[in-house]
Amino acid sequence: MVCVRSGIQSQPSPGSLDPNRHEALTHHVALSAEHLTCTGVLRPGYRPGDRLLRPAHVEVTGPPPPGRQPGPAEDE
Repeated sequence: MVCVRSGIQSQPSPGSLDPNRHEALTHHVALSAEHLTCTGVLRPGYRPGDRLLRPAHVEVTGPPPPGRQPGPAEDE
């Protein structure tokens, strides 16, 4: 496989949100969350070595943005 021989690694990485490797496409509000966390990978990212080729598109869960009140369908 070309990717393996070229040293290109897939990075499907739920867990901590790293804005240098992830592009958040959806934000789910959880009032109990203290910080943003990757909860799903919509499209994996790729990197050859330390260089980013394509960021991963991810879903994130975290507190509501500042100044926004949570709606009735969001976690309490």
